[in-house]
Amino acid sequence: MTRLSTLFFILISTISYGQENLTDSLYQEAFRKFESQIPEYYTKYSVGDAAFQNIYVQENRYMSVYPDTIHGRAVIVLTSKNYAKHYRQNGGKLIQVEIRAIQTHQDRLGIAFIPYHGSLRKKKEVDLYLTDWTNVYFRFNSESEKWEFDHVENAGI
Repeated sequence: MTRLSTLFFILISTISYGQENLTDSLYQEAFRKFESQIPEYYTKYSVGDAAFQNIYVQENRYMSVYPDTIHGRAVIVLTSKNYAKHYRQNGGKLIQVEIRAIQTHQDRLGIAFIPYHGSLRKKKEVDLYLTDWTNVYFRFNSESEKWEFDHVENAGI
């Protein structure tokens, strides 16, 4: 019975670890695709490239690892402890990116990136304004048995 319990534990641990790596790799790939949209979409139709010199990401429970930089842009994770400092360093305003949980869309997986225009008020409260968003989609390739990048959709108000 002990051997069976140990084998079951190892199997479940391996499956869980593999799923975490899959999720992290999808988020990392989606993050790179979002960043590639900054010069192509956000600079042309929204706030301009200068607003994205650094990418300020709201801390979330979906990504366990954040890149330090993507194509020369520093990635800074905003937490409840450091957000006010970063807002003050940027004159009380910055673009704060929310990364949403993976969603299913028919036969695809999608990850949404929502850059909010944020303004810090006096009592460490932040006003967030939505103008644009990017959805990154993946499709399952049954031959390779892997999720592969499908396409990106950008939209705005």
